[in-house]
Amino acid sequence: MGQTDKETMSDKLEPVEGRKDNKDFLRTEPLGKLLVKLALPTVAAQLINMLYNIVDRIYIGHIPEIGATALTGVGVCMPLILIVSAFAALVGYGGAPRASIFMGKQDKESAEKILGNCFTLQILISVILTVILLIWNRDLLMAFGASENTIEYGVSYMNIYALGTIFVEVTLGMNAFITAQGFAKTGMLSVLIGAIANIILDPIFIFGLDMDVRGAALATIISQALSCIWVVYFLCGKKTYLKIKKKNLGLAPKVIMPCLALGVATFIMQASESVISVCFNSSLQKYGGDIAVGAMTILTSVMQFAMLPLQGLGQGAQPIISYNYGAGDAGRVRAAFKLLLKVSLGYSVILWGLVMLFPGGFAAMFTSDPQLMEYTRTALRIYMAAVFLMGIQMACQMTFNALGKATESIVVAVMRKFILLIPLIYIMPLILKNNQTLSVYMAEPIADTIAVAFTAFLFAVQFKKIIRTIEKNRRRVMVNNELRDLYLQELDSDWEEETLEFRKLISYYECAVMEIETKLKVLDKEFSLEYDKNPIAAIQSRVKSNSGIMRKLKKRGLPTTLESIENNVWDVAGLRVICSFPEDVYLVKNCILKQDDIRLIQEKDYIKNPKPSGYRSLHLIVEVPIFLQNEKKWVKAEIQIRTLAMDFWASLEHKLRYKKNLEPFIAEEIAGSLQSAADTCCTLDRDMERIRTKIREALSIKGNDDRM
Repeated sequence: MGQTDKETMSDKLEPVEGRKDNKDFLRTEPLGKLLVKLALPTVAAQLINMLYNIVDRIYIGHIPEIGATALTGVGVCMPLILIVSAFAALVGYGGAPRASIFMGKQDKESAEKILGNCFTLQILISVILTVILLIWNRDLLMAFGASENTIEYGVSYMNIYALGTIFVEVTLGMNAFITAQGFAKTGMLSVLIGAIANIILDPIFIFGLDMDVRGAALATIISQALSCIWVVYFLCGKKTYLKIKKKNLGLAPKVIMPCLALGVATFIMQASESVISVCFNSSLQKYGGDIAVGAMTILTSVMQFAMLPLQGLGQGAQPIISYNYGAGDAGRVRAAFKLLLKVSLGYSVILWGLVMLFPGGFAAMFTSDPQLMEYTRTALRIYMAAVFLMGIQMACQMTFNALGKATESIVVAVMRKFILLIPLIYIMPLILKNNQTLSVYMAEPIADTIAVAFTAFLFAVQFKKIIRTIEKNRRRVMVNNELRDLYLQELDSDWEEETLEFRKLISYYECAVMEIETKLKVLDKEFSLEYDKNPIAAIQSRVKSNSGIMRKLKKRGLPTTLESIENNVWDVAGLRVICSFPEDVYLVKNCILKQDDIRLIQEKDYIKNPKPSGYRSLHLIVEVPIFLQNEKKWVKAEIQIRTLAMDFWASLEHKLRYKKNLEPFIAEEIAGSLQSAADTCCTLDRDMERIRTKIREALSIKGNDDRM
């Protein structure tokens, strides 16, 4: 389709799926319209994703003669299925917000490292889970509340489902990175492909091929495989902003560990559903038997119907909140949360009303057994009595996640599930002994009410601190960035004081350069008395620009503060010493390091160990004292020592490759040519050094005192 004026206008109105290289629409688009564009597809995606298990249960529950028993058997599989999904959330929902934050900081490289690391970890986890499920599924299902009547249905389902674990993990985990980039419609399409396939294949396998629960499991893994192929294809393709790249597939602890820390809360929230399902099933089996466990399968399904759209709303808001948090826009972060809270609370209230008014309609979706339906109708009203409050819980918890606040997110998840709900499952039957089965169901609304009150209080306190921190950091960035001079006319005295401290710091680096340069010039003078041609051919010096300092801090994800510059940026002051021969490089190094007021911090010898590109140079990080009015201050500086040939290659290589957006095959060809040129320069250095040695030997034989 050609680009018309209408199309151009549409791109402005719908940037979410249209402009892959510019994510600033997350800061500029109206929040209401933006949340609709991002949240509606993610909510739809969550509802569609839910169909995988719910459609299975609907079809299984209507199998003639065995429907109720088979439904109970598959229901016991839910803890294991939830654990598989929880591991996907651990990686995906931990990595995706961090990737969004780095996109907000304009650090695409770090965001892509997170994506690659998470992809690899997702595959490793899926392999481990597959082995565990295939070997121990029967033992686990018996421990989770299966009876002799239902165990065979559960085992039959899990033996097949386990083979598709890798598809579930990659689809759910990596799809979070698609939505985190603003490609909400694409994320919805990822699960829609699988859900449609599942709806079509379920009746074919269950009824047409008479495979009962095995057919439901087979339909599920085939459907997930189709979704998995689509997700991986998109993240490796041209339309995505963040790409899965080979160079980022290795697991780096400094990259993956913060992602896991952030994802733990969502993992706990989902994995706890598995633990809670076990607790409910064991307690209900004791007091109510198979019918109570069967009803719990339906209750869990309806609760999923309630919670997954809330998670979808949170996922839709996550890119907005995370990106603006990374960009330092406190007002937009605050406004996005308020909007998320209103929409989430509105949804949970409406759903609560429908469940209270029409419980039988929800029960009839899953079973045609009259006894099970009647039992479920009463239990559902009790179990979901406080679901109208869950909009508050999920809005706060998902916002904690979007802001990268792993600890707070974990605390609220643990409070609701482990500290409150699990104990209440066993305590309530001891308190209300007249109907112990229904008292088990009451544990859910009581725990939810207390948990929401706790979460709301914690969020109110922490959110104020977060907003203040954003505003403070934004102010410091403005002082230190390359455009700060444009604002100096509007700055108050406090700002002027910070600017003065920054200028003082830069002046220290300037003094360090002068100090080292003087030492080198003294050495050069001494060398002139000893050598016919001096080892030092040239000395170059510079102090890194303000914008260069800021870019380096942002690229490494470090704070843009004066302390951070001193502690982390060691090449603010830089000198380059050009020598005639490789031997002279090490002569200069030894001479400069012999001086008692030079401290060596770090040495990297790229002459003996060249970079893959062919780059050669000797890098020294040193500390040198500068003497101020009332103190001696040690300042770090970088000294690069290289030959004329090395410098010639490095200078031209930088000019040829800097900011060149080349096609991959062309870039690869040029890289090979540059490496070959570097080898030629190295050969030239060695040849010239051999010639010098021969001349020295010849002069020595003649008794000539001249040396080179």
